[in-house]
Amino acid sequence: MKKSTYTISLNDKNTSHQIVVSKDSCLDITLNNKKDIFNEISYICKKEYNCEECAESLIKNSKNKLIVENGMLLINAIVNQIKQNYLVFFRLKNYVNFDRKLGGPVDIIFAIFTPKSMDSPNRLQIVSQISRMLKRNNIRNAIKGADKAEDIIALLITN
Repeated sequence: MKKSTYTISLNDKNTSHQIVVSKDSCLDITLNNKKDIFNEISYICKKEYNCEECAESLIKNSKNKLIVENGMLLINAIVNQIKQNYLVFFRLKNYVNFDRKLGGPVDIIFAIFTPKSMDSPNRLQIVSQISRMLKRNNIRNAIKGADKAEDIIALLITN
Protein backbone atom coordinates (compact mmCIF):
# COMPACT_ATOMS: atom_id res chain seq x y z
CA MET A 1 0.00 0.00 0.00
CA LYS A 2 1.37 3.41 -0.98
CA LYS A 3 1.86 6.07 1.64
CA SER A 4 -0.56 8.92 1.06
CA THR A 5 0.58 11.48 3.66
CA TYR A 6 4.07 12.91 4.03
CA THR A 7 5.78 15.37 6.35
CA ILE A 8 8.00 18.15 5.07
CA SER A 9 10.40 19.20 7.81
CA LEU A 10 11.70 22.73 7.32
CA ASN A 11 13.67 22.68 10.58
CA ASP A 12 14.73 19.40 12.21
CA LYS A 13 14.97 21.08 15.63
CA ASN A 14 11.50 22.62 15.60
CA THR A 15 8.50 20.33 15.09
CA SER A 16 6.21 23.34 14.57
CA HIS A 17 8.06 23.78 11.25
CA GLN A 18 6.68 20.55 9.85
CA ILE A 19 4.11 20.61 7.08
CA VAL A 20 1.83 17.67 6.37
CA VAL A 21 1.07 17.06 2.72
CA SER A 22 -1.29 14.50 1.24
CA LYS A 23 -0.44 12.90 -2.10
CA ASP A 24 -3.95 13.83 -3.24
CA SER A 25 -3.48 17.50 -2.36
CA CYS A 26 -0.79 17.94 -5.04
CA LEU A 27 -2.41 18.25 -8.45
CA ASP A 28 -1.83 19.12 -12.07
CA ILE A 29 -5.09 20.86 -12.86
CA THR A 30 -6.89 23.30 -15.14
CA LEU A 31 -8.39 26.26 -13.30
CA ASN A 32 -9.41 29.56 -14.88
CA ASN A 33 -9.50 32.23 -12.19
CA LYS A 34 -9.00 33.13 -8.53
CA LYS A 35 -12.47 31.91 -7.56
CA ASP A 36 -11.84 28.48 -9.14
CA ILE A 37 -8.48 28.25 -7.37
CA PHE A 38 -9.99 29.06 -3.96
CA ASN A 39 -12.89 26.64 -4.54
CA GLU A 40 -10.53 23.79 -5.45
CA ILE A 41 -8.25 24.49 -2.49
CA SER A 42 -11.30 24.52 -0.19
CA TYR A 43 -12.55 21.23 -1.63
CA ILE A 44 -9.17 19.58 -1.07
CA CYS A 45 -8.95 20.95 2.48
CA LYS A 46 -12.28 19.35 3.32
CA LYS A 47 -11.49 16.08 1.57
CA GLU A 48 -7.85 15.55 2.56
CA TYR A 49 -7.50 17.41 5.87
CA ASN A 50 -11.08 17.37 7.17
CA CYS A 51 -11.09 21.15 7.49
CA GLU A 52 -14.31 23.05 6.91
CA GLU A 53 -12.91 26.46 7.84
CA CYS A 54 -10.31 26.85 5.09
CA ALA A 55 -12.55 28.45 2.45
CA GLU A 56 -13.54 31.26 4.77
CA SER A 57 -9.95 31.70 5.95
CA LEU A 58 -8.64 31.84 2.38
CA ILE A 59 -11.08 34.51 1.27
CA LYS A 60 -11.01 36.56 4.47
CA ASN A 61 -7.25 36.59 4.97
CA SER A 62 -5.83 36.19 1.48
CA LYS A 63 -5.16 39.85 0.72
CA ASN A 64 -2.39 40.07 3.33
CA LYS A 65 -0.93 36.62 2.90
CA LEU A 66 -0.08 36.28 -0.77
CA ILE A 67 3.31 36.33 -2.40
CA VAL A 68 3.60 36.20 -6.20
CA GLU A 69 6.97 35.84 -7.87
CA ASN A 70 8.21 34.22 -11.07
CA GLY A 71 4.81 32.71 -11.85
CA MET A 72 4.47 31.16 -8.39
CA LEU A 73 1.87 32.05 -5.80
CA LEU A 74 2.43 31.35 -2.10
CA ILE A 75 -0.65 31.63 0.11
CA ASN A 76 -0.57 31.42 3.89
CA ALA A 77 -3.92 31.05 5.62
CA ILE A 78 -4.39 30.94 9.38
CA VAL A 79 -7.04 28.48 10.53
CA ASN A 80 -8.64 27.98 13.96
CA GLN A 81 -9.76 24.42 13.34
CA ILE A 82 -6.42 22.74 12.59
CA LYS A 83 -3.64 21.49 14.89
CA GLN A 84 -0.80 21.14 12.38
CA ASN A 85 0.47 22.86 9.24
CA TYR A 86 -0.57 21.45 5.91
CA LEU A 87 -0.06 22.14 2.22
CA VAL A 88 -2.13 22.17 -0.96
CA PHE A 89 -0.14 22.45 -4.20
CA PHE A 90 -1.24 23.00 -7.81
CA ARG A 91 0.54 23.14 -11.13
CA LEU A 92 -1.92 24.87 -13.42
CA LYS A 93 -2.19 23.80 -17.07
CA ASN A 94 -2.47 27.48 -18.08
CA TYR A 95 -1.41 30.71 -16.41
CA VAL A 96 -4.05 32.55 -14.37
CA ASN A 97 -4.03 36.29 -13.67
CA PHE A 98 -4.60 35.81 -9.97
CA ASP A 99 -4.24 39.41 -8.81
CA ARG A 100 -2.77 42.11 -11.03
CA LYS A 101 -1.74 44.22 -8.02
CA LEU A 102 0.50 41.42 -6.73
CA GLY A 103 2.31 40.61 -9.93
CA GLY A 104 2.00 38.71 -13.16
CA PRO A 105 0.15 35.52 -14.00
CA VAL A 106 0.76 32.34 -12.01
CA ASP A 107 0.86 28.65 -12.84
CA ILE A 108 2.31 27.25 -9.60
CA ILE A 109 0.33 27.61 -6.36
CA PHE A 110 1.36 26.66 -2.83
CA ALA A 111 -1.26 27.14 -0.11
CA ILE A 112 0.10 26.64 3.40
CA PHE A 113 -2.37 26.42 6.25
CA THR A 114 -1.14 27.13 9.77
CA PRO A 115 -3.02 26.82 13.06
CA LYS A 116 -4.14 30.03 14.71
CA SER A 117 -2.60 28.68 17.92
CA MET A 118 0.90 28.89 16.38
CA ASP A 119 2.85 31.97 17.37
CA SER A 120 3.60 34.58 14.72
CA PRO A 121 7.41 34.12 14.67
CA ASN A 122 7.08 30.42 13.82
CA ARG A 123 4.41 31.12 11.18
CA LEU A 124 6.59 33.79 9.58
CA GLN A 125 9.61 31.48 9.61
CA ILE A 126 7.65 28.78 7.76
CA VAL A 127 6.46 31.20 5.08
CA SER A 128 9.94 32.68 4.80
CA GLN A 129 11.61 29.27 4.45
CA ILE A 130 9.17 28.15 1.75
CA SER A 131 9.51 31.49 -0.05
CA ARG A 132 13.32 31.28 -0.04
CA MET A 133 13.16 27.71 -1.32
CA LEU A 134 10.83 28.69 -4.18
CA LYS A 135 13.12 31.55 -5.21
CA ARG A 136 15.93 29.14 -6.03
CA ASN A 137 16.12 28.59 -9.80
CA ASN A 138 16.92 24.88 -9.48
CA ILE A 139 13.83 24.30 -7.30
CA ARG A 140 11.55 26.28 -9.63
CA ASN A 141 12.89 24.39 -12.63
CA ALA A 142 12.45 21.05 -10.85
CA ILE A 143 8.87 21.95 -9.91
CA LYS A 144 8.00 22.95 -13.47
CA GLY A 145 9.81 19.94 -14.95
CA ALA A 146 8.49 17.21 -12.64
CA ASP A 147 6.52 14.46 -14.36
CA LYS A 148 3.55 14.84 -12.03
CA ALA A 149 2.59 17.20 -9.25
CA GLU A 150 2.95 14.61 -6.51
CA ASP A 151 6.67 14.29 -7.45
CA ILE A 152 7.04 17.76 -5.95
CA ILE A 153 6.50 16.21 -2.51
CA ALA A 154 9.77 14.26 -2.86
CA LEU A 155 11.52 17.45 -3.95
CA LEU A 156 10.25 19.37 -0.91
CA ILE A 157 11.06 16.56 1.53
CA THR A 158 14.68 16.45 0.39
CA ASN A 159 15.29 20.24 0.43
